Amino acid sequence: MFKKLAAVMLATAIAFAGLTSSASASNTISTTYVEGTDDAAALYNPLVVNTFNLTLPASTIAGLNGSTNNWSDEGPYLPADMSGTVNGVAFGPLHVGIHLKGAWGSWRNIYGKAGFKIKINFVDKNATFYGVQKLTLNNMVQDHSSIHETLSYRLFRSIGVPTARTGYANVTVNGQNYGLHLNLETTDKTLMNHWGITPSHIYKGGVPYFPDFWPGQESHFAIDQGSTTDLSDLTALMNVVNRGNGVNWYHDMSQIADLEEMTLDWAAESFVGHWDGYVHNHNNFYLVKRQDGKFIMLPWGMDQTWGGTVDYWSGAALLSQCLNDTKCLALYNKALVKVVNTASDLKLPAEATAVAAAINPTLYADTKKEFGNDEIPGDQNWTKSFIASQIQNGLQMVAAFDASLKDFGAAGTTTYIAPDQVLTVANSVSSIQLVGRANSQFATVAPTTAALNVGDNNVVLVVSNASGHTTQSFTVVVHRRALVTHNLVLSFTKTGYTLSPSGIAALRAALGGVSNPANQTLAFTMPAPAAMSKVAATALLTSRYNAVKKVLAAAGFANPRVTLVVAKGTTSTSMKVVLGYEN
Repeated sequence: MFKKLAAVMLATAIAFAGLTSSASASNTISTTYVEGTDDAAALYNPLVVNTFNLTLPASTIAGLNGSTNNWSDEGPYLPADMSGTVNGVAFGPLHVGIHLKGAWGSWRNIYGKAGFKIKINFVDKNATFYGVQKLTLNNMVQDHSSIHETLSYRLFRSIGVPTARTGYANVTVNGQNYGLHLNLETTDKTLMNHWGITPSHIYKGGVPYFPDFWPGQESHFAIDQGSTTDLSDLTALMNVVNRGNGVNWYHDMSQIADLEEMTLDWAAESFVGHWDGYVHNHNNFYLVKRQDGKFIMLPWGMDQTWGGTVDYWSGAALLSQCLNDTKCLALYNKALVKVVNTASDLKLPAEATAVAAAINPTLYADTKKEFGNDEIPGDQNWTKSFIASQIQNGLQMVAAFDASLKDFGAAGTTTYIAPDQVLTVANSVSSIQLVGRANSQFATVAPTTAALNVGDNNVVLVVSNASGHTTQSFTVVVHRRALVTHNLVLSFTKTGYTLSPSGIAALRAALGGVSNPANQTLAFTMPAPAAMSKVAATALLTSRYNAVKKVLAAAGFANPRVTLVVAKGTTSTSMKVVLGYEN
């Protein structure tokens, strides 16, 4: 379920967590890259620079500048107030806790370009801010483009690795401008729950120990959630890794780790050039144990990505073991294919341009930043060029084993849909020939002809890669509509123009459970006495049809093919209706 939640792109204004906002504000803010419909989504719009104003008492300033407060010991949260705006809507003041954030390269004291962690529930344990209890504000001192993390995290989310969303905020401290910060979604229980994960343990790996999965290194991991004394789950993972490859390695690893998710993480780390992550430096990563008992891995600290290429085929312990196992290597190759093709589909250079345009006015005005304004456009342009190069080179690299399906459709069509979507056809279509397009220009998709039953039909398409040695089967769904007919007798009030309550009930009962009807037909037969003129009968019949049409429209029926017939008969408050449609 957590993968299904990834990368839900909204095209409309998002809800502002119950806060009141003006119509003009919500209508003018672009939400092109906003993901999710939860309250927190309002915080993570990379095309908006929000405002966070921090008010720190003298005791907090002294505490943040204390001798015990440094990159290896961020110290306790200290009291502060926070106010500001989110998407133009004012909030606060909120009574929060604060401490500085950073590691070797990014740590700055309170008088420099500091990064911050904000604890919303510092005073009130039940307090949340747009649904979250913690804010992570990165100072981006090592990323002069200020867009690396936004682009990297988006790619990871889009391939199904449950990682943080990003936004931006201009931060002030006691009225002094601390400039542009990345508002990075905190990796905690709230984020995991958003992806459908209930974690029992969240371990963090990185400085100062740079741990790997060797027995005896359990204490080198920080524990963000879960027992701090019972680390037997981590030990079990280390024991499997330490045994080395063997006939049971893949089986045993699959029992305690989601290797499909992990290979996606490792492949994406190399693609974005994350030299300071787990694969290439045993740094900046999370290990999360899901409710199904399996571990997954997540990246962190991706400010120094998109700077240069790294080796896809070497790295830390788990990746090395995977590359030496035939089944795991196949998963890794499949992950590389997904990473490269997803990066291509996302059009990341275009997103880089849009985000840069949104943040640059604030970035240029940031007097706390540690680089000159002349560096900004050069670094942003380099990032876009490097991404384009990575995509081009990546497509060539994976061509040897890329047998993935891009989309499919009916033969002769000009409309193709993604493999996880459903192709719906009319009831009259009893058989179909499907064609597909591969992600790789060097791969081919064999056309498939299938007979169709009413309802969902599973059809298999086979993709062959460039060499023909790798094939992959994809099951797609074709839905053949059912032909439905209802014969009704509808009653009208004594005036003859309005549907009676029993008539409305009968019509609604016939429409119950109908969704997205197609090829709708409606035939009315109204008996009329010989004494009624043709003009009067036609007017009465038209009025009755309009009454029925309102009920139909409310049920999703629009513009059916209508036949209206006046038959000889006697004065009656009822009429025959034949309702037909495909569903």
